[in-house]
Amino acid sequence: MSDNTKPDILRSSSPLFNSIWPPILWVVIALVPLFFVRDFLPANELRYISIADEALANGQIFAFTNQGMPYADKPPLYMWLVIISRWIAGDNCLWLISLFSLIPAVVIVLVMNKWSASFLPAPFRPMAAMLLLTCGLFTGMMVTLRMDMLMTMWIVLALYEFYKWTKENNPSGRTKWLFPIYVFLAIFTKGPMGFLIPLVGTAVYLFVIGELKSWFRYWNWRTWLLLLGLCAIWFSGVYLDGGKEYLDNLLFHQTMDRAVNSFHHKRPFHYYFTSMWYTFMPWAFLVLGSVIVALIKRKTEIRSDIERFYLSIGVTTIVMLSFVSGKLQVYLLPAYPFFVYYAAIFISRHEKSKWLKIAIAVPAAILSVAIAAIWVAGDMVKLMPWMSPILYVVVAIVSLSGLVSLVVLWWRGGSVRISVMTLGYGLMLAVLVGAFAVSDMNPYIGYGNVCERVKPLIEQNPRTEVYTWRVRRSENMDAYLGRDVTVVDATKRGENGERLATLRKGSLLIVPVEYKNDPYVRLGGYERLQTVGNHLILEKK
Repeated sequence: MSDNTKPDILRSSSPLFNSIWPPILWVVIALVPLFFVRDFLPANELRYISIADEALANGQIFAFTNQGMPYADKPPLYMWLVIISRWIAGDNCLWLISLFSLIPAVVIVLVMNKWSASFLPAPFRPMAAMLLLTCGLFTGMMVTLRMDMLMTMWIVLALYEFYKWTKENNPSGRTKWLFPIYVFLAIFTKGPMGFLIPLVGTAVYLFVIGELKSWFRYWNWRTWLLLLGLCAIWFSGVYLDGGKEYLDNLLFHQTMDRAVNSFHHKRPFHYYFTSMWYTFMPWAFLVLGSVIVALIKRKTEIRSDIERFYLSIGVTTIVMLSFVSGKLQVYLLPAYPFFVYYAAIFISRHEKSKWLKIAIAVPAAILSVAIAAIWVAGDMVKLMPWMSPILYVVVAIVSLSGLVSLVVLWWRGGSVRISVMTLGYGLMLAVLVGAFAVSDMNPYIGYGNVCERVKPLIEQNPRTEVYTWRVRRSENMDAYLGRDVTVVDATKRGENGERLATLRKGSLLIVPVEYKNDPYVRLGGYERLQTVGNHLILEKK
């Protein structure tokens, strides 16, 4: 099918597929409604909100607490942003805090696009943007309140300045200062990895191109002096705010201990090499396949320094993180821009390759039968308490997107580039429509709804005490209720189960629905007041 005989929307000259801004704007439009309708997630998001509230109440700047206990897990920059948003909005505003994930993602795409412009043909730049923005974990981190996307932005900016420095005989003073400043901001956002990825990644790149001896040209006295000076100011603030014990916790317990023998998220060495295949979906075969082929055929497929740089950073990040004891998929986020943009360059040279078409056809085919899978599941799907009719529309859009992508890919020659764009636009349309179902899901994913029901009860009687049993991370419900919640430890079942019977009359107890017939709950003399999502609100009689 020639380009001139294709429908206008599918022509390679169409602005929809030939400009970088349509995919960026469409992804933003698709994701923003989620910021206004979804609840805070209990695991980390609600904890950050609770920490910010405590910091504002206690005047903390560098040393934070969570439920009165020192919280030295993270540097302060992201917490400052959460605190500032709380101060500006006068409340814990999810849509405002979400901008600190969304805006960095857009900046990453714009920087990578500018960086790759000389090596990536113009028609493939929107495809690269779409690949990155709709790449499984990357998309998830755009709507999640975490500091990982912000750290990744600083790392990308730092490495961009470093690469410019290596290509300029007489680099500007701006580049020489921005490089260490961005590295520090990465450290100040998430910790040691913000430093180690640029440090080790740049050394590996210089070794690959045979210029390792020039490493001290970039990591020179100015770079080290600025990094050490800024860290000294930070650590002094921590010491003054939290004391020696807090500083030791920040520098050693939360860094060295997690690296060598993690007390959280301990995983085997090969964890990232296997988990990448689903966190890169739906583009895993396309992106990772391109990287693997390049590494196998490096003499013919890695043709420029920018390609060597991208692969050096991506591979170094994976290998280095694999040696760290504590592992989560999200830690790999800084490798995503470099793998995706190398893959885009690779695809631009081999777009007619049959294996590339298969790499996009496989996930597209799987997605195209999603509606059939829902139909086969039948009654099982209907039993899901949060299932909404809107979600059937979402699944239909996903299936149609996969089908159209397959048609575009194989009909009369087709195009991997247009197929990627078609599927990407379709998936984001599904996300946009799915946002209208999120309010029905909130009672099952967060604590906002249950706290809304509890709040009037404690306002009627301020002396009413609120307890939770077997509710995960429920201590941070104080962010909603404006007062402390007492957690009855669920790990000591007998001891604390008996404690339920001794609570003061009129106390409120929140438990998961599955424990409504638990003997300790029944014998405790509780009356069910309300059921909210998958939680019960009980009152001690």
